[in-house]
Amino acid sequence: GQITIAGSAGPAAVITLHGTGRPPLSRLSPSATSVDFGVVRPGHQATAYVTISNTGNLPATVAGTSRLAVPFRNVFSVYRGLPVVPGTSLTLQLTFRPPRSGTFTGSYQLTWTDALGRHTQTLRLTGTGG
Repeated sequence: GQITIAGSAGPAAVITLHGTGRPPLSRLSPSATSVDFGVVRPGHQATAYVTISNTGNLPATVAGTSRLAVPFRNVFSVYRGLPVVPGTSLTLQLTFRPPRSGTFTGSYQLTWTDALGRHTQTLRLTGTGG
């Protein structure tokens, strides 16, 4: 497209415009899709942080999260209704405290809504007590 600016003195200025539209999209992107806590002695704790950023161009609203089973824990709750606008993020502080030796696996789901519907991001968690 073009914009023409005309005035009473001199020739009109014509500005040519170029661009590409982006469809509306909220995208909650984690800094990692899986967390391996490694080997942790039973009764001791390891901590990991995962940042989830809205890299889209549409606001997102947290619809809910899954509960983590022992020995995994999310230290701070992510509340339903929390807005995550484009360019912002939230950080999960996840812990692993094995009660005994062995391999443990789990997953954490964050579900959000936007103008286009409902979406879910899943983090896979692993750790070994030893």
